Amino acid sequence: MKLVELKRRLTAGTVWNVTNHYIKLPDHPCFGTRRRTIVKSTTGGFRLSQDGRPEGDRIRWPKATQIKEENGALLIFGHPTPDALFLTLKPIAS
Repeated sequence: MKLVELKRRLTAGTVWNVTNHYIKLPDHPCFGTRRRTIVKSTTGGFRLSQDGRPEGDRIRWPKATQIKEENGALLIFGHPTPDALFLTLKPIAS
């Protein structure tokens, strides 16, 4: 997937089920799969909603080689290593 397509899809107000594959602590607020809204999208990245943080969590745009689409889900690689799966985003139908 091209980065321009990812940016087109991750716009403010869109809602996703987001799985964080990096966080392993069950009591961490980003652990597992949670319904998150794109709060803001900028040239540098996008922000995902999180309880208690109205500005959201900032995620930098990945390189085009770190984005894949699989069965409608967006797979973002690159954290903590370039080839590690970081986030899975599954769109919520509006």
